[in-house]
Amino acid sequence: MAWSRRKVVQVIGAILSTGFMWSIMPVHSSQRDERIYTLLLAYTDTIIPRDEKLGAVDLGAHERIASRMRSDQGFLTIVEASLKSLDKRAKVRFGAPFDRLDQQRRELIVGEIARRPIEDMLGWFFNATRAEIFMAYYARPESWSGLGINRPPQPYGYPDAQHPWSPVGR
Repeated sequence: MAWSRRKVVQVIGAILSTGFMWSIMPVHSSQRDERIYTLLLAYTDTIIPRDEKLGAVDLGAHERIASRMRSDQGFLTIVEASLKSLDKRAKVRFGAPFDRLDQQRRELIVGEIARRPIEDMLGWFFNATRAEIFMAYYARPESWSGLGINRPPQPYGYPDAQHPWSPVGR
């Protein structure tokens, strides 16, 4: 039995009117969101991994990006597209999803986009998200061990700097 265009439109209209499509969309959207979140965790861990100190994921730095994604549609679009691009690059280059690669291979993939110009979407993504991760990570006192500080330098500045900066030799 051949279906006419009219019959196809009627069937689609009937499906939409029953709410069937709306009932399955959240599942798909939820799965997509979960995958993006998994990629965000792997990416954040690549930028500041756990070593003898806690990593960026341990201190929740990825949540700063996730929060901005929830409030800024443009940022969300760029981050999603960029994380998908990282994942695709990992699959092509190493035959595995980005989040399944070891640290060294993830660093190679991130290194590729780190060298992109900031005018390029992936270059912008790297610079913007790296800044977000660093700000969130170093705002936490747990990240300061080994840095020789016990509080952020602002709003008081550096207490041992008694005079304004001047070039050496003046």
